[in-house]
Amino acid sequence: MKKFLSVVSLLMALMMLCTSALANEQKYDEPVTVHFVRSTDDTLDANYFSQHPDKTMTDNLWCDLFRDELNINVEYDWIVKSGDEYNQKLAAELAVGAIPEFVNVTALQAKQLYEAGLIMPLDEIYNEYATEQTKRVMLETGTSPFDAVTFDGQLYALPVVDATLMIADLMWIRTDWLEKLNLPVPTTMDELIATAKAFAEADFDGNGVNDTIGMAVSKTPWDQLFTLKGFFNAFDSYPEIWVDDGTGKLVYGSTLPGTKDALVTLHQMYVDGLLDPEFAVKDDGKVAEATTSGKCGIMFGAQWNSIYPQSIKRNTPYLHNVCIYGVFSLILFNILWLLADFYAPLNFVVACLSLKSTSRY
Repeated sequence: MKKFLSVVSLLMALMMLCTSALANEQKYDEPVTVHFVRSTDDTLDANYFSQHPDKTMTDNLWCDLFRDELNINVEYDWIVKSGDEYNQKLAAELAVGAIPEFVNVTALQAKQLYEAGLIMPLDEIYNEYATEQTKRVMLETGTSPFDAVTFDGQLYALPVVDATLMIADLMWIRTDWLEKLNLPVPTTMDELIATAKAFAEADFDGNGVNDTIGMAVSKTPWDQLFTLKGFFNAFDSYPEIWVDDGTGKLVYGSTLPGTKDALVTLHQMYVDGLLDPEFAVKDDGKVAEATTSGKCGIMFGAQWNSIYPQSIKRNTPYLHNVCIYGVFSLILFNILWLLADFYAPLNFVVACLSLKSTSRY
């Protein structure tokens, strides 16, 4: 039976091909076609493909770049929704011997595939074709991602590793609303709450209805979208992860003293009408609707959350040439400006503030 490569990332697999070509500063002489299977979700469909109806999974900027610059063609044998549908499809395909060349799996699935003899070791491939920079970046979070997919001393999958900067929780705020209300960028929790209150009480769309949300929150507050991680971090609370308690011992971040203070503050914001009264039953998609329709002024989330401010620009022509959201991390309160007047590619002003410590996420 043919064995396939077990990977956790399309980008990682392509990186191996790309670095091989780039090392020689030229594209492959003959076209190289790589076959993947993958999952997708409503967020991608609603916020990218709906805005770019002429684009597909295999006809887009990145696929064009791989093809034109490196002579690598990306093809998908099948694409389904993420979650159960993806797992069921993958299981069904493997059961009939329809084995993909590259596949996205969990650490547990990788172990099961190894035990079934369906995947091949990658040590030689990785050591030969990964650049030194790639190897350095892959080890920035330690060896544990590799340990999880190393069996009998051999590497059987390429793990995805996230840099802290990529997943750090940031606060996004409507800077155009700040200007309209003549408010400064908040730099303390008290200032943040005051700003959220001013936003919630303002009638920016002029409809005469009290329907503006001060700060966005979804029913899944520990995700990377519309999250409360950064909010809790400001109280030195780190929900759902284990952290050093300062004495060298691990403590569960949700049990730290600051968690109670964060909850008390959040409750008061809810009572004062600064949060959506129905946030506990709204998923990310519903909260995104409020954000992109101009009903919300503050949100916490990862760096890629800029996809939502981008939608506001598309929906509001007069904002096309102005910066809508400023972004900074609100971890604690001792502010250190790291970047100022730095413009992100999506035309948003980015001001990164480190408040005593970086995010532990």
